[in-house]
Amino acid sequence: PKHWSLVVRGGGETTAGELRARVARLAGRSEAEIALTNGEALLRDSDLLRTSAPPKPLPPTAAKAASSPTPETEGGRGKATRPPEAPEPEMQIPGLQVRALLVGGPESGGGGARAAVVACSDRALRLWRTQDGAFLGTLSGHGGVVLCCAASDCGIARVLSGSADHDVRLWDVGAGSCMAVLQGHTGGVTCVAVDWHSGRAISGSHDASLRLWSLAAASAPLPPPATPEAAGERAQRGVLRGHAGAVWAVQVLWPSGLVVSASSDRTVMLWDMALMEQLMVLRGHQGLVLCCVAAASKEPPLRRWALSGSSDTTLKLWDLETGRRELTLRGHKLGVWSLVVDWTHTWRAVSGSGDCTIRWWDLVLAGHTSVVLCLTALDWKQGLLLSGSDDATLRLWDLSTGQALCRVGQPGATS
Repeated sequence: PKHWSLVVRGGGETTAGELRARVARLAGRSEAEIALTNGEALLRDSDLLRTSAPPKPLPPTAAKAASSPTPETEGGRGKATRPPEAPEPEMQIPGLQVRALLVGGPESGGGGARAAVVACSDRALRLWRTQDGAFLGTLSGHGGVVLCCAASDCGIARVLSGSADHDVRLWDVGAGSCMAVLQGHTGGVTCVAVDWHSGRAISGSHDASLRLWSLAAASAPLPPPATPEAAGERAQRGVLRGHAGAVWAVQVLWPSGLVVSASSDRTVMLWDMALMEQLMVLRGHQGLVLCCVAAASKEPPLRRWALSGSSDTTLKLWDLETGRRELTLRGHKLGVWSLVVDWTHTWRAVSGSGDCTIRWWDLVLAGHTSVVLCLTALDWKQGLLLSGSDDATLRLWDLSTGQALCRVGQPGATS
């Protein structure tokens, strides 16, 4: 086993189970492969780990993983990489921030107000209005760290989230309540993709599978005494198996029903959702494939592409018609954790990395002090990008200048 020395920072408390899930994610391993000890004692998942405010490091906690070190470690011993001192963060978020996406605000009814939906390690999702940074509310109910979420883009104010508790939850943002709990995965749920118009969804997990869900069935009324778990029982529509490791990312070309998945087995796979069959395996990465995005041409001749990012520090562009690798991008110093692409206007990619930087693509955006775990484009035409990091901050960027625009949530701030 390899041993890593960990230091837990930040005021408040967390559980050993939540820390184990975090280590598993950063190491690219399943939670079953990680054990935490403090001195000689093995920590139980329910054990509380506390730090005081102002933050002080806990005594070193050793994490044993039955794996070789990832590119983010040296010699099996964790080593944080930090750029020069950055400005004050734009928005402080307690705990580990994992994913940030956009949704029609709960008070907007789809009328234009938009909100950043942030998944945090305290098991909750938080919502902020992007116009003025106003805090809108919290969605709570997961029993583990929230690892991913997808937000509605058609004005119905829904959020789908996946967690280390193995569950997928469908939320009514306006009511602030859970509509359905989708169960079936046997590992943490690391990624979700949704077609809100058709009510279809897919999730990927540490258990190496992808599961298909009907959100229409999950949200249909039930006679009392109905529960979210009962609603979720009706939702599952199938399981895709083929990966030999955790599924870290999933994208769907919904009109054609093609699914693209990225895994710690170093592959990208293409699936037919209707036939429930694997169509293609794309090999070439030398590390865990941590993120992927996909797109299709809107006019003949039909072309489909996928872009993947890996712990081997590279991005690779794939032709999904032939399986051919068209391009490899190199520039990050550590693994690539997040991707967005402007497929419509510029065909340029934005990537976030364990080296604390964002690349657009030749332009380097520096400011985060830990791995950049999530990216979402607010407006490609205006060049507005929102990023979330393990440093517990959100940052709003102007891609034309490479500068952070504002301090969201601070007095007088605008976005």
